Amino acid sequence: MKSFNFRFVVILAVIAATAYYLYPTVMWARMTPEEVALNPQDAEKYRTKSINLGLDLQGGIHMVLGIQTEKLKQNILLNLNNHVTEVFKEKGLAVIDHRVVGDALEIEVNTSAAAERRADIEESVQRLDFLAAPSFVNDPAKTDRVVVRAAMDRERFEREVREATSRALDIIRNRIDAFGVAEPSIQQVGDRKIVVELPGAADPTRARALIGRTAQLQFHRVKQDAELDAALTAIDQTTGGELAKIYMREDLGEGRFDIYCKPEQRDQVAAIIATPEAEAKFPAGTKVFLGAENNRQGQRIIPIYLLEANNALTGKDLVAARISQDDRGRPAVSFEFGREGAEQFAELTAELMQGQKRLAIVLDQVVQSAPQVNSMIRGSGQITGSFTFDEARDLAVVLRSGALPAPVEVLEQRNIGPSLGRDSIEKGATAALLGFVVVIALMIVWYKGGGMIANFCLILNIFITLACMAAIHGTLTLPGIAGLVLTMGMAVDANILIYERIREEVAAGRGAFSAVNAGYDKAFTTIFDSNLTTLITAAALYQYGTGPIRGFAVTLSIGIIGSMFTAIYVSRFIYDKFVLSARNPRLSI
Repeated sequence: MKSFNFRFVVILAVIAATAYYLYPTVMWARMTPEEVALNPQDAEKYRTKSINLGLDLQGGIHMVLGIQTEKLKQNILLNLNNHVTEVFKEKGLAVIDHRVVGDALEIEVNTSAAAERRADIEESVQRLDFLAAPSFVNDPAKTDRVVVRAAMDRERFEREVREATSRALDIIRNRIDAFGVAEPSIQQVGDRKIVVELPGAADPTRARALIGRTAQLQFHRVKQDAELDAALTAIDQTTGGELAKIYMREDLGEGRFDIYCKPEQRDQVAAIIATPEAEAKFPAGTKVFLGAENNRQGQRIIPIYLLEANNALTGKDLVAARISQDDRGRPAVSFEFGREGAEQFAELTAELMQGQKRLAIVLDQVVQSAPQVNSMIRGSGQITGSFTFDEARDLAVVLRSGALPAPVEVLEQRNIGPSLGRDSIEKGATAALLGFVVVIALMIVWYKGGGMIANFCLILNIFITLACMAAIHGTLTLPGIAGLVLTMGMAVDANILIYERIREEVAAGRGAFSAVNAGYDKAFTTIFDSNLTTLITAAALYQYGTGPIRGFAVTLSIGIIGSMFTAIYVSRFIYDKFVLSARNPRLSI
């Protein structure tokens, strides 16, 4: 009696848990768009606890991304170029000049060092990493020096591409998690590609900007306005006066100038200042940057800045970034450094405050702001601009997630509409319903009363499978629906094995009690072995398959485990409680 009561409590507990986890899914499916708009909090609560629909059912965005390998190569070479002097200095070698040329680093040393300390030079180049063995080139025009040319090592670079893709995958995953897309699929394919699927994402432009933004945050010292004015005047002479036509210059007095261009002329200005002729006119160690578009007295402008070419600090030590407000109440992004970054930031601002100089906050080569430093700042700051709330939120997300090792490019993008998803759901539901009806009918025709018990267990198994999907916040895809349909057949398969064994026992002259006990006991090993092998196959599909295949494996695995419970545990309880408990038990099977 105690055994019966315990089993009854277990079954009731499972049914209650099934109802509890399926309730949000049912309520979410019944809500109309008008009801969602009227009750956004309830709608969000139901949505987050219901079964997710995959990209093939819900619609959304499918993108294939790739690392821009040439940009990655340039980033590596520029970083190495910044460390040339200190690495050579450790060996007591003086560097006359160094630069990036194509896919190689060129380092000029004096002729005597190249002749007498060749081994030390080669060792220093190897310490820079990523570079192949250097070659020594004599320049007839410069007899006092030798050019040490070290090209990028191909094998080492290919390894870095794979590692950069893996790092980009983690960063993109963090960004998308913060973006709020339910159950995205983000996977690396090969060495250089990342496949991103965002079910339900309705704004492909925003998603693409969030994912592809490099988010390289840098801080540069700002040079004097007079130096910028002189540099642009010199550049203008090389263009025959064309540059002067597309930028504005206001003399503020005391050597201060307000220099900017209109947004529609930004590309023209950028193209001119990027030419070798223009770069030759920059003061040594400086570079012209364009600012973010902002509003000044009702006019949209793009500020122009002259900054030190080498950054004074980067955002690699950021530990926090969040939405805030500037002094005008507009959306902004506040950031905080970790201990090491905070110390460097404090030293930098302490230096600049002495002359009330400016510090430019540069994000992806665009100056977001260039405030004057009036006091030492310890470890935190704010990025201001003409941001919308969503833009500020996305910027905080990418800063928190970290900078990509190199820009990524969208190799393929498909926007999948919900109409395709509805069509898939309808056809999948039709197939599932048809399969369900056929199985139900065959079980009743073939096994009579026993078939009805098996059908009850089948229905319970379907609800348990869906409830488990909701409990783990799983994603239902079209292959997942196929797995659910397959589970229907496999769920009654266990009952068929048991019933056929019971029929054999009855045919051999056994009574109802003995036949049922023998049927369940002797069929158990066969049922367990067959389901175990299927579970092993499903595990392999989940481990090595992609998103849709994983969805099939998940629903199939849950369905198999549920069928073991319903076909063996629940159906046995029904037989014991309602069939065999009668005075003259009769088997309808």
